[in-house]
Amino acid sequence: MKPNKMSRTRHRQRGFTLLELTIVLVVIGLLLGNVLQGQQVVEEARIKRLAAETLVFSEALRTYRSLYDAWPGDDPRAAQRWPGARNGNGDGILHGHWLPETADEETGLVWSHLRYARLITGEGSDTTPPRHFLGGRVGVGEQVLGLPGLAICLAEIPGPVAAGYDRQFDDGVWNTGRIRSSAPVTASGNPEAVVWVCTGM
Repeated sequence: MKPNKMSRTRHRQRGFTLLELTIVLVVIGLLLGNVLQGQQVVEEARIKRLAAETLVFSEALRTYRSLYDAWPGDDPRAAQRWPGARNGNGDGILHGHWLPETADEETGLVWSHLRYARLITGEGSDTTPPRHFLGGRVGVGEQVLGLPGLAICLAEIPGPVAAGYDRQFDDGVWNTGRIRSSAPVTASGNPEAVVWVCTGM
């Protein structure tokens, strides 16, 4: 009897052994662990940068007050120091929305006065609030989100970054303490959610 041609060309098919499957699963686990760990490192870096930028702006305000005996934006003698500058009313309060809607608000003059004093970059006549490292605007306001006195606010902060910042540098509750968010945020919450975060000075 002639051997079947098909039987000669057929190869024996075999599946994965238990050891091979285990190795594949371990490798996948290690890769996922590294990806998640990498994401955590990136998130931590963003939280630290948020804290650093907030500190830079609050120190610029304090330095101005120390040099000129008035808050930038509220300074009634700015025009005497820098031709072209506009004065604040000197009542010790920054009037206007933390993210100014017009160039005449004292909360907008803050940035002009800081630029004239060379405490932040830009032209002194510019009242536009600067942008932070994530692209949103930085603002200064009085009693924002129930915080007493002045607060530095950063717009468009991802929810998990805002939650991590509050947890590391304050009480971890979005609407109490020295750091407050415009909406409830959690570290494991919707990563697409963005809020504005204000830090009392």
